[in-house]
Amino acid sequence: TLPCQRMLRRMLLLRRCGTAAAVATGAAAWLATPPAIAADAVADAEAAPAPTRYGLYLPAAAREAIKRTLKPALPYAWCEKVLLAPEITIDEGATDADVDIIAYAATASVETVLVGLPHGWPVREGRDLPRVVVAAATADAAAAEEAADALWAQLEANGHIIIDRRKDGAPWRVRLRGGEAQWEGAITGDRESPGFGTTAAVRAPRKGQVPGLLQVPAQACTDAAWEKGECVRECGFCKFMKGGPCRDEFIAWEACVDRSRTEGSDFIEACGQHTLKLKACTDEHPEYYGALMADAEEDAAQRKEKEGDVQTSAAAETGA
Repeated sequence: TLPCQRMLRRMLLLRRCGTAAAVATGAAAWLATPPAIAADAVADAEAAPAPTRYGLYLPAAAREAIKRTLKPALPYAWCEKVLLAPEITIDEGATDADVDIIAYAATASVETVLVGLPHGWPVREGRDLPRVVVAAATADAAAAEEAADALWAQLEANGHIIIDRRKDGAPWRVRLRGGEAQWEGAITGDRESPGFGTTAAVRAPRKGQVPGLLQVPAQACTDAAWEKGECVRECGFCKFMKGGPCRDEFIAWEACVDRSRTEGSDFIEACGQHTLKLKACTDEHPEYYGALMADAEEDAAQRKEKEGDVQTSAAAETGA
C-alpha cells in the first residue's frame, strides 16, 4: 500500500472536469492508508514554521478525579486549562505529566485548586500561582478566573495559607497556618482590601503528609487542538491540510467521510461533492498545496518509467 501522501497526490492529479465518483475513487485509496504526510512535503509547503507552543490542560480523567475527591457544589464547571505562561515548545520542556493538586479553596462564588507544575514548565510571569477553576457561580469564565486569582492572593497575603515554592517560583506545597487539613472562616486583613470578611474554605495536606491532595494526569496541548474538553491530537497530514487555505473544505470533507463510516454507507457516493470542492480548492492554491502536486507528478512519472522497464524486459524475454 502506498503511503497516504502519495494517494493524496494521485487525487490532486485528477482533472477538475471529472465526475464526483471519479474524484472520490481517487480519494478512496487515500483514505485506506494510515493518516500521515511526508515531512519533506510539509517542509516544502511551509518555510521555517514557528514552533508549536503548548499549554497544560486537564483531560476528562483528571477532571473526573477532581470532582470525585472535592465534590464541587457550584453550578458552572470549568476545570480544564492550567493558567501558566508563557506557553512552551517541546524543546523547552512541554510534555504530558502527572501533576499534584496541592490545595483547594472555595467561596460562594468560586471553587479552585492550585496545581504543582511538572519540572520544566515555567510559571507565568507576574502570576506564580498556577490554578484551575473547578466550578463557579457564574457562566462568565473571565469573572470566575478573576475571582480565583483574587481568592488565592487574599489567602496567602493574610496568612491563612503558607505556599512553599521552587527556585523558579512555582508552588509545590501549600500548608494551612496551624498545620491542619481544613480551615473555614472569614478572610481577615486590611478592611479596605477586596474580599475582606468573605467566608472561605480551604483544604491542604496535613503537616507531615505528602504535598498533594491527589495526583492527576495533565496534557500538553495547543489551544487550537483543545476541543470540548479534550486534546485532539491530529496526524501531520490533517494538520497540513487544515493549515492551508482549503481548511474549511477539508474539514467538511473529513466530517462527511467520518459520518459515512459511522453510518456504514459508501463515502465515495455520499461525499463526492465534498471531494470535488476540496479538489477545486487545492487546484486554486498551488502556492500551498503545490508541493503535493509536484510530488504526485513525480510519482506518476516514476510509475510510468517502471511500467516501461517491465514491458521492455518482458518483450526481451519473449524475443529470446
